[in-house]
Amino acid sequence: MPMRKVHLESPVDKSAAPRTVSGSTEMVIENSRLHAENEALKNAVGMWRRRAELHGAATLGLLGFSRTARDQALRMRFERDEVYKHYNILRERLPKSE
Repeated sequence: MPMRKVHLESPVDKSAAPRTVSGSTEMVIENSRLHAENEALKNAVGMWRRRAELHGAATLGLLGFSRTARDQALRMRFERDEVYKHYNILRERLPKSE
């Protein structure tokens, strides 16, 4: 969608003649064009807002998933260490056969 450039401090053209009654129809046309452009911009902003909300929700979901995966990995590491400890205790109790 083409965007209209907005000039906040545009120079005033002093050579231009003031508009007459025919300029009122031009103003109506320009006014309706600007309203249409404003609606298009509102729609675009709404679309980007929805995209940002979806992106935020996806990011939160991924953060939750990564935290759950990290917690599960820590639990599994603890269980593995406990199994190794139990294994070493049982191995020490067995008589050594050579």
